[in-house]
Amino acid sequence: MKLRSSLTGLSIALLLAMSVLGQEEPPKKLDEPTDAKPAIPDRADSGDAATPAATTEEITAWVAQLSSRNFQDREAATKKLSSAGPAAAAAVAKAAAEGPVEVGLRAVAILDAHYKSEDGSTIDGAEAGLLQLKTAKHAGVARRAAETLTRHYPIRQDRAVVQIREFGGQIQFDRFFGRNRAPGLPEHGAVHAVAIGPDWTGGEKGLEQVSRLDSLSTVYLLNGHELSEKSIAELQKQLPQMTIQRRGAAFLGVGTQNDALGCLIGEVKVNSAAARGDLRGFDIVIAFGGKPILGANDLIEAITLHQPGETVKLVVLRDYDRGFLMRQALVEMIHDEDEFHPLAALAMMANMRVELEITLEKWNLGN
Repeated sequence: MKLRSSLTGLSIALLLAMSVLGQEEPPKKLDEPTDAKPAIPDRADSGDAATPAATTEEITAWVAQLSSRNFQDREAATKKLSSAGPAAAAAVAKAAAEGPVEVGLRAVAILDAHYKSEDGSTIDGAEAGLLQLKTAKHAGVARRAAETLTRHYPIRQDRAVVQIREFGGQIQFDRFFGRNRAPGLPEHGAVHAVAIGPDWTGGEKGLEQVSRLDSLSTVYLLNGHELSEKSIAELQKQLPQMTIQRRGAAFLGVGTQNDALGCLIGEVKVNSAAARGDLRGFDIVIAFGGKPILGANDLIEAITLHQPGETVKLVVLRDYDRGFLMRQALVEMIHDEDEFHPLAALAMMANMRVELEITLEKWNLGN
């Protein structure tokens, strides 16, 4: 019995010992030191917003790796530079301009990734780099950079529009853009015209935003804009398809063309000074503010002599109630020396003559 009791006691002791040995080690307190080293996240993989920005030394090393003989090194450098932020853009573009074709193509891919950022400075850096590579010596790199800029044009235009409006400029979109929209351009329309006047606060630096608008057709420079002729010439160089038109501060709100008798009104903008003053399509302006009008340029120059808020007298020939043929017959009669009858012409013109008074408004592109 003693032996059985002893064995039972020994078994219980062994079981207790095994139970103690099998227990898990109690968790360490948060402030308890540990020998384990924390894992350092790869910058390219980390989505932590608190991850510090890449240093200049790191960027320089990664850019150098783009020319490495080791493919894995080149891939790793491309991945890291793609998430390195705006500081990397200039270094990448410089390396692409001076390096081999592969470095240039990788640089375009890196800047393309920067364009997908939500950070404005990163996008600006990417655009500056791509514009630089657009004129790279390697045709393949230049073409890829140009294609990337075109693909991101909606972003470029939207950012430019916001800045131009903040600077006090005016924007006009192409009304017919939706019918023949070019691939890669904004769904809501391409910018057709920009007006810069005395309210412009962007200075010459602000013209960089205007130069982003590849679709731009016309820039109106209003009296008092304070831009230098040098900066205007540089903008024209950057956008060779664009025309620059100088205007006064006052706005009538019409589309015009030359006519044998004066300035033919082709379009009257809705809610414009012209519309409120009863100027109509197919009216022919023959006098404005007491000055004779012989064509579209005469009307433009006459408007520049006035300020917004001034009320100006216009004389127009209006044939809307007699039909277009009456005016055409008058034109033909004037140009036909054998059948020209001055008194008949004056009588006909007197019947068509209408005097208007229109209060000019501040220049307004309309959208």
